[in-house]
Amino acid sequence: QTQDIMSRHQLEYCEPSIWLWRRIVGAAFAFIVVTIAWYLVKLPSGLISDDALPTQTQVATAFNEVRSEGYAGATLARHAGASLLRLILGLGIGSSLGVGLGLATGAAPLTRTVIDPISSFFRMVPGLALAPLVVVWFGPGQAAIVAVVAMSVLWTVMGSASDARIAVVRGSTVDLPLELIGGMRSALLVAWATVLAIETVLASTGLGAMVWFAQERSDVIMVGIYVAGLIGFLLDSSL
Repeated sequence: QTQDIMSRHQLEYCEPSIWLWRRIVGAAFAFIVVTIAWYLVKLPSGLISDDALPTQTQVATAFNEVRSEGYAGATLARHAGASLLRLILGLGIGSSLGVGLGLATGAAPLTRTVIDPISSFFRMVPGLALAPLVVVWFGPGQAAIVAVVAMSVLWTVMGSASDARIAVVRGSTVDLPLELIGGMRSALLVAWATVLAIETVLASTGLGAMVWFAQERSDVIMVGIYVAGLIGFLLDSSL
């Protein structure tokens, strides 16, 4: 049974076109359902004001406004670019350290005995909770944001790499690169969520910052949510 599960898991990654089409169809169906529900909720009933939930037309107008004229001192492209840059830097640093430390600890049982409790502890701590301490170390700004993202990624990747390395050492039929990709995928989603969250408190640009500054513009908030969700979906589908 374990062999069958592993074969199906590997087949899913060996046939990326099938997996991608499933993702696209599922996402399209979900988008249609949400759009219809949104339209029905916003029918002239007076139950929900436009300030609480804007209409689809208002969101489309806000999208064009933010794209061309900008909001909170930057265009939509610049906000998205700032968030992606922080993601790349934080994910790159955290993943590099995580893979190296994970493979090293996985090959040495005694080291793992010492490191594993520390890794488990920090995996339970949200990256945003580390922000005040990181600001003390690096000061407010880009370096602090990247450091928080890297720290949130480090322990996730390290745990996956260590588990995969132990399985290889024990002679299990584990595809090490495939397991590392799985860990990277989980870390990628954690990193993106951390970027958006930390930008609300430490950044003046970025999708998270744009949404935070738009507290009196629900249409702009919805634009930020849609763009952030779309980027997250594309990132998740890339691995």
